[in-house]
Amino acid sequence: MNNPSDPDMDPQQWIEAYRAIQIQGLPEDSALQEMVHAGLHKITAPFLRSKKAAKIFSRILGHHGPVALTLRPMHEAGFLSMYVPEFGRVASMRSSDESHRFVIGEHTLLAIEMLDEFKIEHPDGTRARYFEAFRNIRRPEVLYLATLLHDIGKGLGGDHEKEGGSLVPEICARLYLNEKDSKTVRFLVENHLLMAQTSQRRDLDDSATINGFVEKVGREERLHMLFLLTNADSLAVGSDSWNEWKETLLYELYIRSRRRFWEKARGIEQEGIPPLEVGRRAVDFLEPHISRRELEEHVEKMPASYFRFLHPKDLARHVELVHRVRVKKEAVALQWIQGTPGHCRTLMVCTRDRLGLFADIAGTLADKGLNILNASAYTREDGLVLDFFVVTQWRDSSACSPEKEWEVGEALKHMLNQAQDIKASDPILPAPPLKGRRERPLITVSNNVSRRFTVLEVEAHDAPGLLHAISRSLTRMGLDISLARVITEEDRALDVFYIADAGGGQILDMERLRAIKRALEEDLTGIPHPALRIKS
Repeated sequence: MNNPSDPDMDPQQWIEAYRAIQIQGLPEDSALQEMVHAGLHKITAPFLRSKKAAKIFSRILGHHGPVALTLRPMHEAGFLSMYVPEFGRVASMRSSDESHRFVIGEHTLLAIEMLDEFKIEHPDGTRARYFEAFRNIRRPEVLYLATLLHDIGKGLGGDHEKEGGSLVPEICARLYLNEKDSKTVRFLVENHLLMAQTSQRRDLDDSATINGFVEKVGREERLHMLFLLTNADSLAVGSDSWNEWKETLLYELYIRSRRRFWEKARGIEQEGIPPLEVGRRAVDFLEPHISRRELEEHVEKMPASYFRFLHPKDLARHVELVHRVRVKKEAVALQWIQGTPGHCRTLMVCTRDRLGLFADIAGTLADKGLNILNASAYTREDGLVLDFFVVTQWRDSSACSPEKEWEVGEALKHMLNQAQDIKASDPILPAPPLKGRRERPLITVSNNVSRRFTVLEVEAHDAPGLLHAISRSLTRMGLDISLARVITEEDRALDVFYIADAGGGQILDMERLRAIKRALEEDLTGIPHPALRIKS
């Protein structure tokens, strides 16, 4: 390596020096840093187009050890911003997203540090899954480059991921990447939000969700890269916006997509275990007082979507709940099980279906201080419904204690028995008082996400009882809620609902959709709103 104190060193020698320090695992060289910073004017167009320099830079990004330990000094000296000016333009910029604590340059380097962590072998825990994903990547320099560039579109107007993607071909041409790698970098930059949004906002039990996502990704190696980039990007935000629940959803999408790639490679079209096979395996888990005929009847009466990714042991649990309502004549059967991740609990509810049921359960849970992260409902042909609620305690996002579970269970039984006596066709619980700001929510509606349901997204200021208020409003408009998913970012909430007309099917009439949106806005704000166009 050249003497870093030699004032005649040029940019090519600088980048070679950075690479030599990386290979030898040496600490940051202060003399080199001072020289580079003082000589940034030497970085000119010919050097930016140097094939030799591009090769060294690619090796830095593809290093088997830490990459951030080299990129950070390059950034602090000003070299990185000059060598990749598209990154330099945003490096000192603050993101418009309030959840981002750091300027973009620091956020990007933190994301690269997370990638360094992911490629270290961990025997267990969540980090083991990241190491496994890294093992499936042949050219890690492509992933590192995409991570370096993932936010370069910010400040250009429009969707920053698309704006950034449009800059990638020119950058990759300067760095002499082949066409395949260039397309992968552009895909990762343009879609670095796709996996988080899909996992958090969409029904992962719906084959259309998995198939659509897999088709968009295209190749399994891209899936591994996108999984790692998404986690690194999310963890580097520097706020409480990322949590175990979101990480779990992301991993679930990753695993199901990997399986779908495996199936496609073998020409297999059927996803999950067929209903009859799930039922056959569930026999081993049945309680002695449950007949095999009850199990078979449950399998016959449940919709096909219920069986995707359903474990036979869970099916046996569900049949037990149905038995308590159908045979033992209990008004409602409840069971709590350990959720995933560990700080969550899943509440299973079996009762007779009615309009307003979901809203009343959501209201009862909110009244008892619980936060619903995810909820889904399946209705049998005979009118029995199985509802599932993944919950934490609102105050600290912890799991419920046994005492709290008993308290919630008693409140639900009281509410559901009351509803049975009243024969309510609307939610029986009053609308909750939403405290805090009552700004207009942002509401979007789509019939293109799911084949069977209309998907409604409501972004609003977060508050206890928000999910209850929204579900109550939807029920009052004669809508069935099949799935609800709740995402919170700081003080914002995005609640996603898969809804259908009471008789089933999507809401296709545009006038009705406008009326739904208008009524929902009025219910949440208390302010009449003129007719608005639906975003689809």
